[in-house]
Amino acid sequence: SLCNYTLVQPIYGMYIVDNFRSGTLTKEESLKWLHNKYDFNLYIDKIEEIKKLAERRGVIVFTDPDFPGGKIRHILKEHVPNCKHAYITKEEGRCPKTGKLGVEYASPEAILRALRAAKAEQQQYEILYDLNDLVQWGLAGLPDSAIRRAALCDALSIGHCNAKQLVKKLNSYQIPHEEVEALL
Repeated sequence: SLCNYTLVQPIYGMYIVDNFRSGTLTKEESLKWLHNKYDFNLYIDKIEEIKKLAERRGVIVFTDPDFPGGKIRHILKEHVPNCKHAYITKEEGRCPKTGKLGVEYASPEAILRALRAAKAEQQQYEILYDLNDLVQWGLAGLPDSAIRRAALCDALSIGHCNAKQLVKKLNSYQIPHEEVEALL
């Protein structure tokens, strides 16, 4: 159940942590502002707090579908390896008026879908995939491979990635071959 996790979600570079308590996703209910975007040291200081939350309740990392969101996710993966990761697509997170990307622009349905599809990366895992699999499926080495990878990543809710990153994610999330092949 999602109620057993703590949601970690930076918005506008601000650091937000609180318990995901219900199926409704109002910022007032599910998020708590901790500090503003200009104090990066607080972000580093909060890693210990997130580690403790991960041990007690579990943590879902939910960042914007852009480069800074990916950097934050990477830092948290490194320091809090047992957390789950939720992803929205760039299309789901794009503001129709400004074109900016952010979780705050996603619909409640997209946010709930992403949270329900959240996956934990395994630190030690069996190698199920290699680059040859991606080439065989047309996900690498072809002019339209990036488009095909993006569609697969969206369907799997694992965030967009290049071929090398896709191999790592498929392996670390231990996604079965049958699931991938059914989506191709």
